Amino acid sequence: MVETRAEPLKIKVVVGDPNLIDWSDSSLCGILVQTPDAMGMLHDFTTLFGKAKQHGVVSCFGTDLMASVLLKPPGEMGADVVLGPAQRFGAPLGFGGPHAAFFAVKEEFKRLIPGRVIDISKDSTGCPAIRMALQTREQHIKKERATSNICTSQALLANVAAFYAIYHGSEGLREIASEMQSRAKILSVGLESVGHTVVNGTFFDTITVNLKGITPEDYVACCMEKGINIFVDYSHGTVSISVDEASTEGHVVSLLEAAGLKLPVIGVLSKLTEQKRAMPLQMLRKFVFLGHSILQKYKSESELMRYIHRLHGKDHGLTHGCVPLGSCTVKLSPAAAMFSLSWSEFTNLHPLAPKEQTRGHSALCLDLEQKIRDITALDAVSLQPNSGTQGEYCWSSCDPLVS
Repeated sequence: MVETRAEPLKIKVVVGDPNLIDWSDSSLCGILVQTPDAMGMLHDFTTLFGKAKQHGVVSCFGTDLMASVLLKPPGEMGADVVLGPAQRFGAPLGFGGPHAAFFAVKEEFKRLIPGRVIDISKDSTGCPAIRMALQTREQHIKKERATSNICTSQALLANVAAFYAIYHGSEGLREIASEMQSRAKILSVGLESVGHTVVNGTFFDTITVNLKGITPEDYVACCMEKGINIFVDYSHGTVSISVDEASTEGHVVSLLEAAGLKLPVIGVLSKLTEQKRAMPLQMLRKFVFLGHSILQKYKSESELMRYIHRLHGKDHGLTHGCVPLGSCTVKLSPAAAMFSLSWSEFTNLHPLAPKEQTRGHSALCLDLEQKIRDITALDAVSLQPNSGTQGEYCWSSCDPLVS
């Protein structure tokens, strides 16, 4: 995805080990690193970001919001830009989306943020008022300077993530994240107890394993019989297992049984995990977060619902009248269409699930593509852009000479 977006901008993307970066290369303008990485390994990039700053290189950091609940914040490491998905804050997997993302920058980069930035000011009577502090959409500024078509707000999903954080608060989020890591540690200890090797010594929710006495293919088949999908890296002969908020003790037992552990006792393994440190002390979060008063007030369902409806009453939506703005604002999402989004058949499918498990979704996508082709009389359709702005950006990035 990064390479695809960089190509029309004539930006060269080099994929490799960040420890081998040639800092003497004057064309180097930015770095993008991630923790946890694809194997589940945790990294402290403080030293790397320090070097980047010395050489005038922008540091971008991809992270997982739920992992950041327990881990040292990217800003403390020295990152200039932090980004990632907000799916884990209350939104289902949904076969890959749509999900809200988050995007944060240091003060010096704030005016380069695409889209709109909302801030708190004062009204004519001196009372606090919310206003648009920065606007980069073509409705507000000269079209050639507009950057709105490289971002999308996904406002509904962003609100889901925000209310999830409000409802649980910092302590609730810590409990959820700690429970996830506890299950990952139990898996790690249990698998190692029967001779398998956990490759990543540090982890939050994902472990990568070299199996002993069973092939990755056989282990995948055993897990699939128990209703669990796991990832196989065939190039390295390893499997990766991730846990999340929905993972249960039963899932952990099934994964251990499939690996050859007879009658695993979760209580015994839990005791053993107390001696295992999967997160180095220097990588743990030391300061409080979500300290704003709004994030402390609404801890019951009824209180939160009242708060949501008070906010709703301040807004002008389709329940009050027509909204005289762009197409993304006035389109109707009828209840009949939205209702199906609550069905587990739609919401719980992983985007990397085996093809034999995604036939229904694939059929829906192909049917929609065909209908759009019929309506537009065009030869091909892409459903990848998940909003109008992304569709515009996709189109404007295409090379018209490519056949």
